[in-house]
This record gives sequence, C-alpha cells and structure tokens, in this order.
Amino acid sequence: MKKYIMIFRGFGGIVFSSGMDQLSEKLKTKFPECTVNIDDYNNWKKYYDELKKSPDQIVLLGHSFGALSCYKIVSKLKHKKIPLVISFDYSPYYSGIVAHIPDGVVPKNVSKAINFYQKCDLLVRGVKMRREDGSEKDVTNILTKYSHIEIDKADELHDIVIKAIKDL
Repeated sequence: MKKYIMIFRGFGGIVFSSGMDQLSEKLKTKFPECTVNIDDYNNWKKYYDELKKSPDQIVLLGHSFGALSCYKIVSKLKHKKIPLVISFDYSPYYSGIVAHIPDGVVPKNVSKAINFYQKCDLLVRGVKMRREDGSEKDVTNILTKYSHIEIDKADELHDIVIKAIKDL
C-alpha cells in the first residue's frame, strides 16, 4: 500500500514554518513512491475529500496551527484508520481558529502519534498529547530544546520523522 503524506505549515505559512518545506523535500527524496503534499494550515478542507477516499496509508504532519489542522482532519475522518500523525509544537492555546474537540487528545482512529513540543517560549508552548482515556498508549511525546519557530527546522527531529514513516 502506498503512503500519502500531507504536511501543513503553521500560521504565517512559509515565514514561520519553513522547516516543513525542508522536511517535505527530504521525504520526497526518501520516499519517491509516496505522494507528498505541503500546504498552509487553513487549506486542510481542500484535502479532506481526497484523504477520505484514499486507499493509501495516510500520514499527517503539521507545525503549530498545522498540527491543529492535522487533528481537525483526523476528527472528521473518524471512521478511517490513520496510521501516523506527527505534530511539531501542537499549541492549543490559539486553537479557536482550527480546533478539533477536545484539544490535546489523539483520537481513536490514529494508530500512532508523535508529538514534538517545547516549553521554552513564553507565549506559545506546546503540550503533551494523550489518548481520550488519559493514557499515552502509542503516543510518543518528545520534549525538545527548540523554540516554537525552530522546532520544525531541527534535523534530528526530521530524522525521527523519516524513521517513523519508514517503520510503517
């Protein structure tokens, strides 16, 4: 089964989420057989129908508001199994724009979630993700040293993403 990889930048698009563009290029090189798309967080709706019908394994990645968009899609695709969602500094404090309910929760239809987060910025801080029952089963939370605007650019985190996708 092919993989469909969808990446969402955060608020401010390429200005603040340029690391997602770098990650996209790495993924295209490592997984040439995969479909890799990248877009702005508020464009998630245009991919919803395509993802709903796709027979491929769907992998969603997002930075900041882009991570919120990933979980918005997952919440809408509640009857479709999503093998992997990777979030870079999912920050629910500003989630009124794209929020799914409830914030910080990995829905049941997600098999595995990886969440990179930070606590060094005062205004925007990521959070630990959890399952609806409060457990972290198949949820990997990685506290990083990177700020909110650096977290998506970290090569060592990109390497973790590439390995996780390879392991699917």
